[in-house]
Amino acid sequence: MDCDIAIKYIEQEFKVTLKPAQEAVFRGAWEGKTYDQIASNSSDFPNVKYLANDIGPNLWQSLTESLNEKISKGNFRAVIEARLSQVREVSPVIVEKDMGQTPHQTLIDWGEAPNVSMIPIYDEREQQINELKSLVTKHQLVSLIGLNGIGKTTVAVKLLEELLNNQTFEFIIWRSLSYNPPPKLDKILKEILNFLEVKEESLLFNGREEIHHNQKISLLIEILRKKRTLLVLDHLECLMQKEKIAGQYQKEYATYKTLIERLGRERHQSCLLVITQEKPVEVIELEERGFSASSYILRGLKEDIKKNFHNHRLLDPDKWDDLIEIFRGHPFALQNIASKIKHLFGGSVNNYLKESTINRRDINEMLDQEISILSDLEKRILFLLSTSSNRGDLSFSDLKQKLIPLEKSQKLSGSDLQDALESLLQRSLISGEKKYRIDPIVKKFISNKYFLSHPEFNQKSVKIDEEIILEAGNPQENIKRLEKIFNRS
Repeated sequence: MDCDIAIKYIEQEFKVTLKPAQEAVFRGAWEGKTYDQIASNSSDFPNVKYLANDIGPNLWQSLTESLNEKISKGNFRAVIEARLSQVREVSPVIVEKDMGQTPHQTLIDWGEAPNVSMIPIYDEREQQINELKSLVTKHQLVSLIGLNGIGKTTVAVKLLEELLNNQTFEFIIWRSLSYNPPPKLDKILKEILNFLEVKEESLLFNGREEIHHNQKISLLIEILRKKRTLLVLDHLECLMQKEKIAGQYQKEYATYKTLIERLGRERHQSCLLVITQEKPVEVIELEERGFSASSYILRGLKEDIKKNFHNHRLLDPDKWDDLIEIFRGHPFALQNIASKIKHLFGGSVNNYLKESTINRRDINEMLDQEISILSDLEKRILFLLSTSSNRGDLSFSDLKQKLIPLEKSQKLSGSDLQDALESLLQRSLISGEKKYRIDPIVKKFISNKYFLSHPEFNQKSVKIDEEIILEAGNPQENIKRLEKIFNRS
């Protein structure tokens, strides 16, 4: 029998609520582990004497009183399995509930989720939705990551619509953090808890003295163990510090980190989906330590974009791949460009691509904000990769060697460079492992800015490859000029 079913059974039938330490002992003993093994496998309760001399004996005594039968570490599983087998014979409904099925309709609080019903979904997007669905039904914490406008929110809303139809979760709650200023965690927790506690407990925070956010998180986790719930936090990047390494919260929003850490670490049957442009540090740490956490990077589209081009009746299909490649399959940007090509260029993609002013405004609008929040070192790395004559493939040692002369102190620690590279990877602005490459659309954005700062280039009537101009100059001088350009913008 599954341990989760046993815990649900004693909670529902005997009103026994296990505290975190008790649950750790219960689950370990259920698998036949000794107290030493339970302690060694638990990062939260590593003290074996505490478990063996305090938590364990109190747990067995509590179960003895609740079940009105002598319970010990050696017999508790057999007793509970025997009791539950009797219940199954009398009431199959309890079994259905214990097995995690949802006999009632899913309750949903859409919050600020947009209505995307008019946005068409083709094969590539459908595959992404299915891949994300697989993660949120298996993990307690999932981060959906991608560039601004890549379609993260749309994919998440479409996913929720599917989950609503098949009743995978009992409750679904959506909250956006994109307000200025973003909502504090206490407000979000109050709304979530009041929605989940559907009986008299719904008045839990009405007229009561304020309690600490950690207590609210503990109460939330307790409910998430009983009620299979999908929580969605959109625009998590709005809580992060600007001009700092990715994933660093503003001081007043650091409590969100606690929420994410605990929901990813402590056992429950629900899922928190965070939608963000940059991967939170705590998600990385939970993944590396083997907790129930996963990430999904939303990539650009290709075949779906072509279908959209066909719907716009664009011409020159042999040039569609070139246009899609320039914008890395970014659906929002390409949707706007398709409309522009249709109205300004008679639908001719070829004529649009021939223009020397290609896509400056489109790219700038998309990336200006993302580049502006980077740290100085992150910007410098992007500028260096943009000016590299070998198309941006540089190793860690290459980057360090080329960056040191640009530092005022003529020094650059390996740890600082590593943090900056990891931050850019989290933001999906670069890619690579042993060697790093700037995202093509980001490089186009930087070269456009550089080109526009040179009046002598803008006066020429012939088409000029802006990226080649940037690569051909002196790298150090180009980088210094780019720093001045971006500091002004």
